[in-house]
Amino acid sequence: MRDKKLSIVHVAEDLKTGGMEKVIKSLALGFAAAGHDVSVLCLMAGGDMADELRGAGIAVDILPASSPKNPLFINKIRKYFIARKASVVHAHGYPASVPARLAAIAARVPSIFYHVHTAGGPTGLRRRVKESILLKFTDGVICCSRAVADFAASSGAPSRKIQVVYNGVSRFGAAGLRGPARKEFGFDDDAFVFGTVCRLEPLKGVDVMIAAARLLAADPSAEKIRWLIVGDGSRADELKNMAARSGIADRVVFAGFRKDISGALAAMDAAALASREREGFSLFLAEAMSAGKPLIGTAVGGIPEVIVDGVNGLVVPSEAPSALAAAMLRVAGDEAFRRASSEASLRIYAGQFTEDRMISSVESLYRSRFAAGILYIHTYSGLVGGGEISFLNFLDIADRRRFRFASLLPRAGELSGRLEKSAATRVFYSLEAPTYSAAGFLRAPFYQLAIMRAILLSRPEILYCDTPRAGFFCGLASRLSGIPMIFHARTSESGGRLDRILHFFSRRIICSSSAAAARFKRFDGFESTAPKIRIIYNGVDIDKFTDANVESAARTRTALNIPSSAPLMGYCGQLVEGKGVDILLKAFSIVRNKIPSAVLAIAGSGAASSDLRARADNIGGVVFCGFLDDPRGFYAAVDVVVVPTMMKEGFSRSVIEGMSSGKAVVASAIGGNPEAITHGETGLLVPPGDENALAAALIRLLENDSERFILGKAARSRAIADFSILKHAEEIMKVYAEILDEQ
Repeated sequence: MRDKKLSIVHVAEDLKTGGMEKVIKSLALGFAAAGHDVSVLCLMAGGDMADELRGAGIAVDILPASSPKNPLFINKIRKYFIARKASVVHAHGYPASVPARLAAIAARVPSIFYHVHTAGGPTGLRRRVKESILLKFTDGVICCSRAVADFAASSGAPSRKIQVVYNGVSRFGAAGLRGPARKEFGFDDDAFVFGTVCRLEPLKGVDVMIAAARLLAADPSAEKIRWLIVGDGSRADELKNMAARSGIADRVVFAGFRKDISGALAAMDAAALASREREGFSLFLAEAMSAGKPLIGTAVGGIPEVIVDGVNGLVVPSEAPSALAAAMLRVAGDEAFRRASSEASLRIYAGQFTEDRMISSVESLYRSRFAAGILYIHTYSGLVGGGEISFLNFLDIADRRRFRFASLLPRAGELSGRLEKSAATRVFYSLEAPTYSAAGFLRAPFYQLAIMRAILLSRPEILYCDTPRAGFFCGLASRLSGIPMIFHARTSESGGRLDRILHFFSRRIICSSSAAAARFKRFDGFESTAPKIRIIYNGVDIDKFTDANVESAARTRTALNIPSSAPLMGYCGQLVEGKGVDILLKAFSIVRNKIPSAVLAIAGSGAASSDLRARADNIGGVVFCGFLDDPRGFYAAVDVVVVPTMMKEGFSRSVIEGMSSGKAVVASAIGGNPEAITHGETGLLVPPGDENALAAALIRLLENDSERFILGKAARSRAIADFSILKHAEEIMKVYAEILDEQ
């Protein structure tokens, strides 16, 4: 299922030579080379690109019609998709996408994509109504730039369906071509040539470039500058006459249309494009970038995403010949800037705009529609604790070619925003998960219906839940739908009778530690090879939480007004009852009596925040940092990380974040902490609730730099070996694969 051969049909109005058509050609050839069945359907006419594709063995068919909106014509397209056994329909451009998507819906094509190539166009009510209907059945809206994505969103496309995939091109090499190319176009060796390749239409602003050339013709310092214009179109004769009237016909060469622009690129010293509007993405600028050319372009559409102003070229306002002329004069006259821009063009091209990258990105989108669906059902809408962060981090690593994700949450909140933004996950909403009360009993049927609705709309192969309250109803849905459920036990606190029910409903139980797995010991045996239980430790990004964040440490101490020499302890977590922060304050009071310069930094938020601040005022030396979205600088700044929890946590994120940051950690010997910390080797463990033992451990480490350093290094090594987010994600995906193989 994951690597199945796809039958892909690209649909366009025609295949005349242009940027969109080049993209279709690249995608068709790339997927055909990968072994997929690829065809191209033209709804109006063929073109030069059609002949090239046929010559390469790609099936190109034409279904000309006087009116593509005619139901009979749409039925012809439907029959074509059925005959091709299409698994993916990829429609390019709005005019072709409407009949193509209607026909694909009627033909029940499994996956439908709409590729938007321009950053403008009609957005009237009629179009928005049509799009609102078609988008319900469109699996993805592929946009060639962020500017195009903004336009698609303004036209009604939901953000969860929009994916930016930059157009990509093959590398253009110009080795050995410059001399012959210059001779062909009639340029002297010492001339500085600006070139453009585009259709000679009003949109492309070639008249603005000629106006800039006329301004430079009067400047003695621009005597050697010349212009090469490659392309054809309705304004060709008008533009040639404009150049002649401006007295610069001898400086501007109109080369006409060329299939192969290698020679033209070789003749250029820099590339320029003066587009007016709606330029979704300039393929020519990407091609010039691949040849290492400095770029000049206007600040419209997707051009500023290709040109980083002052890095690989210059961005100027549209319709501004004087600004364009000034930019050309700078590029032609500043050799150092030109050389740096050339190097940056090659670097940016290799990172963002290669043909292989484009094909790979589109393939990932295709595969995501055939990936196994995972529906995540959660009790909270905010980032309540480490569980939500762990799931978000897992999603960043998860293989989207194998798995696609949807979530059911009680309402919109910080968690749903993060899911939709960073993980591109579809989010459904329900009522609050019912509590054990009369009101909860009345709410239960509606919550159950919300889960069943999410299952119907997201079509998952696995239900995944990590909170007991939601887990009960998730389990019922599993039994009703026949879809297996995974329960992720993130705490070692017993759920009582509910644990037995969760065990009964679950196909697998992932436990964040052996302590968490002990909840289910009496039901399933206590071996890692037991049929249901899998112990998978939480993970952190060991490349981000590192012991090398020296500058970040200094910045954090400065921001918190903590002296660089002050012994600093740090707690990062929720400020709620049971986390032991009240015990930590008592212990810190003892530490201050021994080490008056010691400082305690507390990062986090919660219901106990006000009470804890009041207690801290009586002690002194306590700094409250609030909730930290990114705590890396905090961990880098502290000397010792403290986790004084009284709760039976499954596996504390604070512990492993501190260990990964190369810090000595002092933690309560409860829950999963003894599995992460080996006492005296990778940190220190103390009895939970014992402020005297906690204070003694902190004083021991603050007064012994050598031991603190050794423990921190050992902790970092342990984190790299056992607590990386990559290992965590791989093991969870193995559990997914086990269940899918059993289905």
